Amino acid sequence: MKNLSIVGIFSLNIFLGVLLAGLFFYKGKSEGESAFVNAQNNVLSDSEVSGLSLQKNYNRIAQIANPAVVSIQVDAIAQDDGQNAAVDEFFRRFFGQSPYGGEQKRMIHGTGSGFLISPNGYVVTNFHVVKGAKKLTVYLNEDKQYKAAVIGMDEKTDLALLKLKSNDSFNYLNFGDSDKIQVGDIVVAIGNPFNLAHTFTTGVVSAKGRNNLDSSINSVQDFIQTDVAINPGNSGGPLINLKGEVVGINSMILSPNNSGSIGIGFSIPSNIAKNIIEQLKKSGKVERGHIGISMAEITPEVAKALKLKSDSGVYITSVMEDSPAQKAGLKQGDVILSFNKKKIRNSSELINEVYSLPPDATVPIAILRDKKTIETNVQLSKDSVAAQAEGDDENENIQTNKNNPLKVSVETITAKNAKKYKAPYNYGVVIVNFSEDSPLLQQGFEAGDIITRIADNLVKDKAAFYSLAKEAAGEEVLFYVIRDRQLRLVPVDVPK
Repeated sequence: MKNLSIVGIFSLNIFLGVLLAGLFFYKGKSEGESAFVNAQNNVLSDSEVSGLSLQKNYNRIAQIANPAVVSIQVDAIAQDDGQNAAVDEFFRRFFGQSPYGGEQKRMIHGTGSGFLISPNGYVVTNFHVVKGAKKLTVYLNEDKQYKAAVIGMDEKTDLALLKLKSNDSFNYLNFGDSDKIQVGDIVVAIGNPFNLAHTFTTGVVSAKGRNNLDSSINSVQDFIQTDVAINPGNSGGPLINLKGEVVGINSMILSPNNSGSIGIGFSIPSNIAKNIIEQLKKSGKVERGHIGISMAEITPEVAKALKLKSDSGVYITSVMEDSPAQKAGLKQGDVILSFNKKKIRNSSELINEVYSLPPDATVPIAILRDKKTIETNVQLSKDSVAAQAEGDDENENIQTNKNNPLKVSVETITAKNAKKYKAPYNYGVVIVNFSEDSPLLQQGFEAGDIITRIADNLVKDKAAFYSLAKEAAGEEVLFYVIRDRQLRLVPVDVPK
C-alpha cells in the first residue's frame, strides 16, 4: 500500500546553509489587464454560461480573475517547537515533523496565494500561509507589489483576511453559493504553484462534504474535493465556477510520498468562508457556538457493541460541567442523531453545524437514549477551551500486573506527565508496553495509546484500569482510546 499523506499547499523557501532544491523564490511575471475589471459585473447567469463555448468561457474567466488573484510572500521567524512559525507548519505538512532541534530561531521565506474580495484591498488566503508572519508582501499580476497587514485569522477553518496598505482601487472576485455546486461541475483554480504566478488549471468537482481528513489541520471539515491540479504555492487561491464566482478556497492536497498533485485536492466551501471572513473583517476574530461535549465516531463494530441499529450519529463520551449540553439534559452514552434539524452522520458534521452558529443560538437536537429518541433544545455558549479534569497527582512507577488478563503495562496520566504523553486530560492511563501475547496488542493497540474509560467507567488511574479490566473478563466492552489527539471507541474482547 502506498503511503498517502495529507499535505498543505504552501510553498516554502529555506536557506540554512543547504538550499532545498526546487523551492527558489521567484516572482514570475504575467501579462496584466490594464483596465480595471470589476468581477461583480462579469458574473454570468446559467443561461449565459450555456451560450458560451467552454474555450471562450475559460478565456473570459482568466481575463476577469487573474487581476484579482495575488501571490503572497511571507517572511517569518521560525522556531523549533512548530507552534508559531510557518517553517514548522511546512515540515509538519510535508514531512511529518520539524528537522530542527534546540532553541534556534531563523528567518524563513514562503509563498502562497490569495484573492481580492473588495475594491479597497481585502485579501482572502489560508491561515497556514500567513501563520507566524512578520512581514507580508502581496504581488498582483501587473507586477505591482503592496505591503499587507493581517486583519484576522481563524485556525479552525484555515482562513485568514489581509488588507493591502494602499488607497488604490483593486480588481476583485465575488463569492458564489457553494451549496449549489454539484459533483461533475467544471471548476478553475488560479494560483502561485512553485512560484509560477497566475497558473490557470481546470477540472471538476469530484466530491462534496469530505471530512475526517486530518484533525491536526482543520477542526471544521466540509471540503470540496476536486481533480484540478493544485500544488505547493496554491494555498489560499480561489476555486472558481464557470460563472466566474469563487466557490472554494484551495487548502490542501492528498499526495503519495509528498510528490505533488495527483488530482486529489481539497477546497474550503465559499459558504463556510463567507461567514468567517465577515466576522474577521468586523472584529478580527471569530465567535462560535459551543455545546460542551466530548464525542466519538460510531463504527459498525461500536454500533454492534452498543446494540444500535445504525452506525450513523455521534456518541457522547462525556459532558462538561455547567455546559449547554448538561443544561439541555444530555448525558454520556447518548447518541446525537440530528442537530438544528439536520441529520448528523459523524463528528465532523456536528462540528461544522455547531461552529456555523453564533453563541446564544438555541437549536433543536435529537438524541437516542435507551433505544428511545428524545428531542430537546440546546442553547449554545461561546466556544472556549475546555478545562481539563482533575486527576491523580501521584506520578506512579510503571508496573506490569501479570494477573491482568490484558497483559499490558500502563502508566497513570497526571498533571505532571499529561504534556509528555499529549493527553488532553489529567486522568486515564497510557500504554507503555505489552506482553507478546497481549490481547490489546493483537487487537491493534499501540504503545502511547491513552485509555480514559472502560465501558461506562472512568479510568482514573492505573489501579482503576486493572480493576475494571478484571471485572470485564470474559466480556466484550468498549474502550475509550485517544491516539493522535483523536478519541476512538474500540470494542475489546477481554479474555477470562
